Amino acid sequence: MIAWSNYAARGTVGTWGDSMPKPAQTACLILAVMLVTAACEEDTSSDCNKGVFTGHVTIADDSEPASYEGYTQITGNLTISCPNCETLEALSCLASVGGDLAVSTNGSLEALDVGRLVHVGGSLYAQQNPSLADLDLRSLRVVGSWLTIRDNAALSAIHSGALNTIGGDVAISDNGALTTVELGSLWKVPGSLAVTGNGALADLDGLAGLLFLEGGLTVSSNGALPFCETCELLDQLQGFAGEVSCSSNLVDECWSGTALDCPPPAGDGAILDPEG
Repeated sequence: MIAWSNYAARGTVGTWGDSMPKPAQTACLILAVMLVTAACEEDTSSDCNKGVFTGHVTIADDSEPASYEGYTQITGNLTISCPNCETLEALSCLASVGGDLAVSTNGSLEALDVGRLVHVGGSLYAQQNPSLADLDLRSLRVVGSWLTIRDNAALSAIHSGALNTIGGDVAISDNGALTTVELGSLWKVPGSLAVTGNGALADLDGLAGLLFLEGGLTVSSNGALPFCETCELLDQLQGFAGEVSCSSNLVDECWSGTALDCPPPAGDGAILDPEG
């Protein structure tokens, strides 16, 4: 591991409360509620008129999504593990999931079809969906806990450019076809960030808005991703006190042969201490 010390001094590092004033925290929570409410109110004027489903929902067969068509909110967890589901269009009205949203082991699913989804109160998992080509979460603003997108062999794009609030770790791993990651509004990760095993990913431009990272950073085994992309990501951070693990990416001038070797900012000396 590499201790990242100079960058920690360049910004404010700490808890959510340390880096965001309490009035701003309250404003963000109020905004999230307003966004969900607005989305639901807009949808009730069309076919999205069933309102709130109270409880957990599990979808395991392609006959089941139709039972939840027209609902705008699910108060509990939504688990989608449906080997024969090719589409989830029946869930297109959904704006809020109060608990976790888990989309896993869906062998035939090509699209998630939740373009109105604004809020996930718990974690969001999308993993082991071999036919899922495009993860369209364009309206999503809030994920209350972890975001994990892992082992989706056909996934080429993650579209979640509106996501600005997350409560835990972010892991984007083992998506061999992934070329596009849109998380440009995400300004803070209160946990760790891992980008690993994405063989086609060539840049980290989709994280251009990230300013604060409170956990560690792991960028490894991305064969098309230059090491300098990690250096550029570190350079943009205003607050970071974690550790860096970086290896087995595309070799360029930011790789010494044994460790990450970022060019120092003007006026700074050595940035990385390989001995940690």
